[in-house]
Amino acid sequence: MLPQEQLLEKFNALPKNLQETLISYESADVIYETAQKEGVLDGVSMIAEITGDVMMGLVPITKFRQKIQDGLGINEEKPVESQGLFVIRYLCRLKTS
Repeated sequence: MLPQEQLLEKFNALPKNLQETLISYESADVIYETAQKEGVLDGVSMIAEITGDVMMGLVPITKFRQKIQDGLGINEEKPVESQGLFVIRYLCRLKTS
């Protein structure tokens, strides 16, 4: 994890609409609803953090699913939603705004 100052620099370098998406209530709702649907509400904060890291370019999208599964202690027999679904939902909303 990057120090707070570097995270802030990265955040400030993002386009305004992506900054707004990262901190919006709507984004939090999407993460919460998806975590609820998947039965992983106990990990919603961790999921939100990883999702933000992907959106800021700190974690490659190809590592998203594995990071979520590792954080939740889920093995391949019970995978979470398809690779990057949280981020894809965010980006679709972002492109239409």
